[in-house]
Amino acid sequence: MVDDDAGRYTLLSTGELLIHNTTFQDSGFYRCQIRHQLTDELRTSDESGRLIVTATPYVANAVSFVLWTNIN
Repeated sequence: MVDDDAGRYTLLSTGELLIHNTTFQDSGFYRCQIRHQLTDELRTSDESGRLIVTATPYVANAVSFVLWTNIN
């Protein structure tokens, strides 16, 4: 079950799960679970999706250094 205390998860109308501000701890396998409103029956999808977080998409205020060396 996805814990949304921090408001990081959005379930889109397409059924996709959008995770905001991903971290390495979000890596893993995800499955869809649904609960029938009348019978309270819980079903879990047979297939799972895997999320691999490898790095941050950008670094704010990053500084790049270029070192030029003249070799004679």
